[in-house]
Amino acid sequence: MKYRAIKRSLDDICRKCLNEEFHIDLEPVDCYYMMYPQKCRRCGEMKNIVTKIRWRKRIKLLFK
Repeated sequence: MKYRAIKRSLDDICRKCLNEEFHIDLEPVDCYYMMYPQKCRRCGEMKNIVTKIRWRKRIKLLFK
């Protein structure tokens, strides 16, 4: 899986929706989040929005 495809969805989607949309298994420690909760564009709920995925998880995504 290409991180580039996931990166396009960042900054406006929550971790739960990322996991559902891309079939990945992100844990809370795998992500960096926006400072304040915002509305997720996919589910419409106020949640912490993912801004970046940590390097060690990006490496694991390459081998999925």
